[in-house]
Amino acid sequence: MHRRAGRSIKRRRVESAPAERLWFDDGNIILQAEDKQFKVHKSFLARHSKVLAGMLSAPGSGVHNPNCRTGHAATYSSTGGTSVDNCPVVTLPDSGEDWEELLTVLYDTFRKVKSTEPYQVGTLIAMLRLGHKYEFDDCKEEALTCILEEFPHQSRMRLFDYFTVNPNYHTEGIMCGPKLITFGSEHSFFDLLNVAVELRLEPILPVLLLMAVYLPAFPATIFEGTKSISGNITTLVSPSIQQLIISAREKLQRAVGDVIYPFLLDGRTIPAPKCQSRDQCEANRLKLIQTIWVPLPSLDHAFPFGRSHKLLSEHGLCARCEEIGREYTSDGHEALWNSLPRLFGLGDWATLENFKFDL
Repeated sequence: MHRRAGRSIKRRRVESAPAERLWFDDGNIILQAEDKQFKVHKSFLARHSKVLAGMLSAPGSGVHNPNCRTGHAATYSSTGGTSVDNCPVVTLPDSGEDWEELLTVLYDTFRKVKSTEPYQVGTLIAMLRLGHKYEFDDCKEEALTCILEEFPHQSRMRLFDYFTVNPNYHTEGIMCGPKLITFGSEHSFFDLLNVAVELRLEPILPVLLLMAVYLPAFPATIFEGTKSISGNITTLVSPSIQQLIISAREKLQRAVGDVIYPFLLDGRTIPAPKCQSRDQCEANRLKLIQTIWVPLPSLDHAFPFGRSHKLLSEHGLCARCEEIGREYTSDGHEALWNSLPRLFGLGDWATLENFKFDL
């Protein structure tokens, strides 16, 4: 079992090993990231990456690229330094897994992402993280477009439907937009959330943070991490994100009573003016209050998935009272969704729609 945190880097092996799929006989430069080596083509890299184009053209040994956005050094030796297969070696301070994903995308001309198959979250993470750091602009833009298309805030009903039938979304995948984002066997939900936090992908953060609020075994999962199918554990990138999620859950619980169901407390809305059975609906109103508030408001009722949309009909209200109740809860669900970004300190949906990925 591997434990990942922040950048989700796997345990290293002592020996460096060539990546067979990315070891080309006619390659003229070797990239090394962690325990992985890739024999690739210098001109090909320079064509796709502005940062590598500058770095690989610099003469001498141990060159630090001043334009690398994150400030992490990479070393390059063209003469007198380390070489393999008579090729100079560039040592990169990044995840070997990320580089393998990115190079596969580059050499396969984006087939991995533009196919009809589900998006692999490991591929998207590599394209975003390395695409931003080394200015692989096409990769970065392609991954960003894919992710933003999957998390439009207008698609909330698709999200709620998916929540209802897929309780294992944290290990299997997410579907908010038209395509499934799958975690495969090696990744899990916190891998995607971590990179969204790391790169400040604000348009998708409200939905991802909401999904974190609904993780099973809460709050233990928030501190212990999510586990992939293969057993890798990924913890959250920082304690502040843990506290943000826990605080938001408490606010959502209060909102169930304050925003969704306050009409049950006033005694005037239900029984409704044209109630068909006032005594029965009054008794059932009191039962609804007990169901929702005792011992604490349940997150099951915060949004229209699971039991929430059946709650009024299950408590035997007359047709008129149920109709009135549905109108109020629908308005409450809408208001709560509209306030979701602010719940996580992210402004409002309109502001997030103007997002520009330019750190």
